[in-house]
Amino acid sequence: MLTSSRLFRRFVGLLALMLSASSFAVAAFDQDKNASPDFAALVKSAEAAREGNNFAEAIRDYRGALKLQPDWQEGLWYVGTLEYERDHYAEAIPAFQRLTQLAPEAGPAWNFLGLCEYETKD
Repeated sequence: MLTSSRLFRRFVGLLALMLSASSFAVAAFDQDKNASPDFAALVKSAEAAREGNNFAEAIRDYRGALKLQPDWQEGLWYVGTLEYERDHYAEAIPAFQRLTQLAPEAGPAWNFLGLCEYETKD
């Protein structure tokens, strides 16, 4: 059962996710123009898995795509938020740290990083 503070943190995280999705889509478009077929296939598979609520498979495919394009901001965003959604806060932290390095103006990524660090007592 979710406590009121945990429910509030979940709400804040989901709100940040909704508000920021469009900003990462623009960055993703620029990188996808030069994507390899392997990268494109992994992205397509990850998106389908995410939309089907198969978070473990989505994370695996996003991580695979990130091995091919480590600075892919949308992929970092989804790895972080999907790990956060599964309550795997320690696993989400590296994605949000990298994303805040690449896009220091991305406030929602900072918010999620802070929430994850709070949950891990870091």
